Amino acid sequence: DIEDGLANTISIGEIAGSGQWAINQPERILRSPKNAWEVFREPKPGAGFKSDVDLASIRRGALLADGAAAHSLFQTILPPGAPSCSTGREANDGLFSASSMHTGGVNLAMLDGSVHFIGQNIDVNDLGVKPPVIVPGEKQPKSPYGVWGLLGSARGNEAHPNSIP
Repeated sequence: DIEDGLANTISIGEIAGSGQWAINQPERILRSPKNAWEVFREPKPGAGFKSDVDLASIRRGALLADGAAAHSLFQTILPPGAPSCSTGREANDGLFSASSMHTGGVNLAMLDGSVHFIGQNIDVNDLGVKPPVIVPGEKQPKSPYGVWGLLGSARGNEAHPNSIP
């Protein structure tokens, strides 16, 4: 069912780096991902959280086997190194970004087993668009989040990571 091919679909990736995420954020982060940048000092990957933002007491990945989104996954919406935010405390809805200890991006393993470094400047398209609605039983819509969003899908027909700037 992987229409893009195994080399064009992310299997796993990093959620290291600072390991922090903003908690108790407003629901508007879910309606428009660009709102998540409000918790960072500057709207760019790696800028760090503003001093008045509430942060979770547990770092991302610390409870990896827990299975909660904040602890164990990332979405291909905001670029690598972007803020991670939840609407409540730790096991709530939110936006969770890939992050690493590497400057400028993250390492990802694709379904074919290859590993690629993906930079924080990867195309994410317009983060102001409303997330697509997933209807059970219907074909999933194409991700609106640029090449980054398409790499996280199995049916986006995106380019191979070697062709990504």
